[in-house]
Amino acid sequence: MDSFTQIVLGASVAYLTLPKQMGKHRLWIGALFGTIPDLDVWIARVFYSDPLTEVMIHRGFSHSIVFFVLLSVFSAYFLRKIVIFHHISFKTLFYSLFVILFTHSLLDIFTTWGTQLFWPFADKLSLHSIFVIDPLYSLPLTFGLWMSIKKTNQTYNRIGLISSTAYLISTLLIQKYIEIKVNDKFTNQKVVSMVAKPTAMNTILWNVIVETDEKFYLTQVHIFDKSIEPFLSFDKNHEYLKEVSLPLKKQLKNITQGQYTVEKSSQGLVVNDMRFGLLKNEESDHQFAFSYLLNEENGIWNVKEQPKKNRDGKELLKKISIRIMNPLK
Repeated sequence: MDSFTQIVLGASVAYLTLPKQMGKHRLWIGALFGTIPDLDVWIARVFYSDPLTEVMIHRGFSHSIVFFVLLSVFSAYFLRKIVIFHHISFKTLFYSLFVILFTHSLLDIFTTWGTQLFWPFADKLSLHSIFVIDPLYSLPLTFGLWMSIKKTNQTYNRIGLISSTAYLISTLLIQKYIEIKVNDKFTNQKVVSMVAKPTAMNTILWNVIVETDEKFYLTQVHIFDKSIEPFLSFDKNHEYLKEVSLPLKKQLKNITQGQYTVEKSSQGLVVNDMRFGLLKNEESDHQFAFSYLLNEENGIWNVKEQPKKNRDGKELLKKISIRIMNPLK
């Protein structure tokens, strides 16, 4: 999720689990530890130059149980050495810090990016049921924490956490409903996989990706649609990568979770990450939210992320808003 939401979630959990005698120190501790796992983004940008490695590192080790245990042990010991916290038990501090970090990863699991919770195992867990920014999750959480601070009453904070968690669970039910609606359209084809993912900042309109042996099919489904939009189909063309080095092919497969297509261009090969849908959907111009250009120079394969234009993102948000207001009859 976005950094603001993770900061608020961390502060809410800390405010609830750390002792009252720590006062408002609970808030800054929770906010700090709620955002620490996402510092891997900056580390990746400093130490690595290729976009694929940056993506692989994000939500990797820093989002794992191993990291949470190590950081919680070290931080609990350090905080106890600070005079104002020497009266708080190591066990209490460790428990709270671990829960703050762990809830960060649990929330991220609901997004499309996923998290490598069980590092060193490579698989990233992702449920795809919530967009990385969703006001319906963040607002109850923020309001509950703010009211608890203002009224010095934990009840509001608990209500905020319960409400946002209930909404999070509801996204899984909505997702399943959308997938059932689309599955009825593929009864005569062999479906390899199907996943529904919410469009930007809502759980009303969903992108649905259906994979068959040779193609990917994309469509958008509104929870109140009575019919299904025509599907866009894209050939996988995975065979185009036969000349690409094996480590790079594995990296691409891991990053995209196997949901990618390949196109040939005058500059090389373009790998489209299907997971985040289309940024631009014109009749003669389809641009995916994330695409990578691969070209070979002197036996070495170079990778660059395809540039995106701000106006395309704004236009996409406009189209999503219009589509949300107009379910198909």
